[in-house]
Amino acid sequence: MSLKYDPASVPQVRQTAGTQDLFTPGGEPRIDRNGTLSFSLAQDSNGRATFEVVLADDGIPAPETSHPALFALEVEQVNQAPVFCLTATSLTITEDVPFSHPAFFSSVSPGGSTLNPTP
Repeated sequence: MSLKYDPASVPQVRQTAGTQDLFTPGGEPRIDRNGTLSFSLAQDSNGRATFEVVLADDGIPAPETSHPALFALEVEQVNQAPVFCLTATSLTITEDVPFSHPAFFSSVSPGGSTLNPTP
């Protein structure tokens, strides 16, 4: 028995392995009736995930489902500028006196952070 494609059916996409938080809520991969794959990545997400796609027929006389097809998606990390905070933005010192300010530079993030760069 061959699988008869119902143009009204939509392929079902299910994540089978990999990073669980790659996508925004509701932005998981989907394939529309025209075959277009779309998704929305969560901010600063990266990793790999594997998906299974199946297609069901119109169910007459009984529903039939295709063999699953697999695809993998790899989201590469983007190098983002590092971020840091200064504990003060203005200093007044006395002439001819040695100066030291501990922890002047703090809250260092390797990149992609939303730190406020000023105190």
